Amino acid sequence: MAARQWGKVVDVGRRLAEAYPETEHAWIGWAYALRELGRIEEARAVLLEAEAHHGRTSAVLHYNLACYDALLGALKSARARFAKACRMEKRF
Repeated sequence: MAARQWGKVVDVGRRLAEAYPETEHAWIGWAYALRELGRIEEARAVLLEAEAHHGRTSAVLHYNLACYDALLGALKSARARFAKACRMEKRF
């Protein structure tokens, strides 16, 4: 990620998330790389899949979903996701 090699991050993140779905950062990195490539709908789909594993515990997941929803024009969903992230993590 530091090298901004988003295609590689997509590949590695996907493989890590598939092999170790309990690893939250694999999902977040995978989705973030897709967003950096302008593939917002795919990024959102990745995090919706991750939600089954991390939705109850990951404020970052909901925060990123709020961002992706906002970018896609789904403002009602974005607001709800952002509010959930803020309830889970006060620093948001």
